[in-house]
Amino acid sequence: IGGQTKKRPDLGVLSLSVASMAGALRLTRDSKKTAGNFVGQWAPTLLIFGLYNKMVKIEDELLRLRMH
Repeated sequence: IGGQTKKRPDLGVLSLSVASMAGALRLTRDSKKTAGNFVGQWAPTLLIFGLYNKMVKIEDELLRLRMH
């Protein structure tokens, strides 16, 4: 899994989480509170994926530095 997550851009995950927050706000304003809450809960999940991705990249860089 780590090899595949290293290929993902950090900005993509951040953009998706911001988009889910904006979508949740719009749904909530349109009186669709349940759907807004559902979509709003995607943001922390996406940010956790982004954090994992960043940790894998840092670990890989540290391992490369130790090899040299």
